[in-house]
Amino acid sequence: MQALISVTIFCDRDTSGRFDDWIAHLEAALALGDFDESRKLQLMCSKLYGEAAAEFDTFKLDNPIRGRSYTEVKSWLMKLFHFMETRSQRSVEFNNMSREPEENMRQYANRMRKAFHLAHPLKGTHLDPTTNASREQIMMDRFIEGLQSDIQARLKHKEFPSF
Repeated sequence: MQALISVTIFCDRDTSGRFDDWIAHLEAALALGDFDESRKLQLMCSKLYGEAAAEFDTFKLDNPIRGRSYTEVKSWLMKLFHFMETRSQRSVEFNNMSREPEENMRQYANRMRKAFHLAHPLKGTHLDPTTNASREQIMMDRFIEGLQSDIQARLKHKEFPSF
């Protein structure tokens, strides 16, 4: 348990560094104890804060963690927080994004929105309605393109109030 104290809290990449480095440190601390899967999940959750804790809560809403192993949750968080290094790489990631087989629509939309805002950040910028509408349309178009072709056909010409 003493080794767990040395593991810092993970907030997000900007304040806590790379998630894969953080999770490796956590894994090393957990390896020193003989914890079962549910205890590992509790300990990992206790080390998440801010954006990371919010993402974990979203994951719990969509996937009750009672039925999930520590390895599954860790894998999902790795996908979520292991971001590309540069904006151009993030843009490529956004443009190549498609819905994963295990993802529901809400998870896919949230992942898509997050990738778009990382690829095209506008922190502290007030957008005019036209620019905001254009950004929404770009996200919606990319969202639909990442779906299976039978679902794309049904949604292609449907009007949505917002992404």
